[in-house]
Amino acid sequence: MVLKKQTVWLLSMLTIMVVLSAYYMLQGPIEQVPVASNSPSPEAQELQVDSQQIETGESMEGTAEAMPGSASDYFIETKLNRDAWQSQKMEEYLSIMTNAEDKEAVTQAKSNYDKLVTQQDTEMTVESLIKALGYNEAVIISKENRVNVIVQAEKLERQNAVEIMKLVTQHLEVPSNNIVVTYKP
Repeated sequence: MVLKKQTVWLLSMLTIMVVLSAYYMLQGPIEQVPVASNSPSPEAQELQVDSQQIETGESMEGTAEAMPGSASDYFIETKLNRDAWQSQKMEEYLSIMTNAEDKEAVTQAKSNYDKLVTQQDTEMTVESLIKALGYNEAVIISKENRVNVIVQAEKLERQNAVEIMKLVTQHLEVPSNNIVVTYKP
């Protein structure tokens, strides 16, 4: 029964991804926005905060919700990419669990699958907590014990970045030197 619920969930996520992909295809090409590097700098071993504004190449007049190609599109696209990657990993683990004859491989795949599901739930929780701090949008991308947090804000003060890092450290159990916090207006 659990496998059926997971399959329904996976198919729902894939359907959402297809619908949003079609939407973006109809809206035309979207300019890619550069994202901060994951590599920690030597002078910021304990705390890494990117307080640079990410350039969009467009005038930021009006609200973000009203503009095509705005920050809200960036956050939707980033979340879709993250969800697609996670769905692909889940499919791999499910395939191993259903097709592998090696019990150790099945056990490892089940463990990885459960970790990924827990990670997804935790990421969604932390994103909600960050939004509760007053940010319009937030996205968390976790890969291999490294976490990128991107928030929608006109400016990100160091103390706000530290507060976000504390939330991420507390919930995702990642050391603060493996967390990068950036913002996009």
